[in-house]
Amino acid sequence: MIDPASFRDPSGFIVHEDDRVLRIINNLYEKDYSHFSNSGLSEFLIKKKLLISHQEISTDKIYSDSQYKVLEAEKIPFITYPYEWSFSQFKDAALLTLQLEEIAIEHQMMLKDATPYNIQFHNGKAIFIDTLSFEKAELNYEWKAYKQFCEFFLLPLCLMIYKDPRLSILLKDFINGIPLDLGVKLIPSRHFIKPSLFLHLLLQNKIQNTKKQPITTKPGRIISKQQHSNLISYLKSFIQSMSLPKIKTEWDAYYDEIKGDKPEYFKSKEKFVEEFVKKTNPKTVWDIGANDGHFSRIASKFATQVISIDYDWRCIEYCYNESKKNNIKNIVPVLSDLVNPSGGIGWNNEERKPLFSRSEKPNLIMALALMHHIINANVPFHKLLDILCNTTEFAIIEYIPATDPKVELIFKSRGRDWKYIDETEFKNTIETKFEIIEKQILEGSNRVLYLLKVKSTK
Repeated sequence: MIDPASFRDPSGFIVHEDDRVLRIINNLYEKDYSHFSNSGLSEFLIKKKLLISHQEISTDKIYSDSQYKVLEAEKIPFITYPYEWSFSQFKDAALLTLQLEEIAIEHQMMLKDATPYNIQFHNGKAIFIDTLSFEKAELNYEWKAYKQFCEFFLLPLCLMIYKDPRLSILLKDFINGIPLDLGVKLIPSRHFIKPSLFLHLLLQNKIQNTKKQPITTKPGRIISKQQHSNLISYLKSFIQSMSLPKIKTEWDAYYDEIKGDKPEYFKSKEKFVEEFVKKTNPKTVWDIGANDGHFSRIASKFATQVISIDYDWRCIEYCYNESKKNNIKNIVPVLSDLVNPSGGIGWNNEERKPLFSRSEKPNLIMALALMHHIINANVPFHKLLDILCNTTEFAIIEYIPATDPKVELIFKSRGRDWKYIDETEFKNTIETKFEIIEKQILEGSNRVLYLLKVKSTK
């Protein structure tokens, strides 16, 4: 099957075949690919784990009328998109792009595009996945991808810092990068006194609006290798200095509060979650409503991969940085709202896949301290069960009664017409789709942790 996200590049495309990822290179890219390989750039980037590993394969199969070579690439188990990244993920992806450009120049090559869709998070770090993004540098070292880098990386990062950390979500609507004219309107004008914002965003937008040449070129002007390197170094230095303002979110300190207020409950929950996860021997785990990823990190000790999903940007930021700090390589943080998860977008709604259709089915889904939030969003409990049914084997869910202080706090503004399920109804609903394998009352609370197994359809 041809990957629906790879049709735009005339140099080649991706085919998924028998759980393998094949990159078909067209004749158009022969000169650039030969230099990419012969210059040692490909080998160097793979060795440094900056580029996804790949190898040429022999095949009699014809995938394209203009087929030149076929590569088999290492498979990324779970694909994420930039509108699902935390600030630090975005920053690391931007710095990787600039690092690749610096290295490519030393091998007489350049990146012909600078899109975050060429980057994934794999084995705990950002890695470049588009082998066909490198082109041979000729006499002029103008970086053609500069404007794209600003719209896809620099502008979203600045919007997150100077306006609101949630604004990377604009990339859902602007799949080709956030327009400069929109971005400069959103960033408060006082920040354009900063030279980097003025030069790379405001001035470039003014030049673009007057239909002049992009800021890096003048008619007939040749950009030297040193000038090019100066631009990349300047951008790199600016992005390295970026940091988010200290903004509190609704749930970023949730576990800290619980540890302080209910230490017995938290320790009990840690103990039984670990026991339950260990019993399931999971390969792929979805932790939905993961908060800062505390229980994702417990699951990661037993699973091949954990997809840690939460809608709070500060929580996902913490989850990503904590994994980096502790060298945890099998957690993939995803910034997405379970009530409105990322859907299919792009051409024919197929270029970027819906959140829950990008990987093999998990054999364990965890839904901890989640059900009351789903019910509060006017989603009936049985709908949460539909998501849990994505598992091929097991689920762990935490029952939270109406008398729980958090539930009372969340629902205090509700009228008398709101309905919350009791534990009997909870169990009856669960047993329509799952067997209850085990349950444990969590100390210091009335909450109950359930280990479930999908009922056989035979």
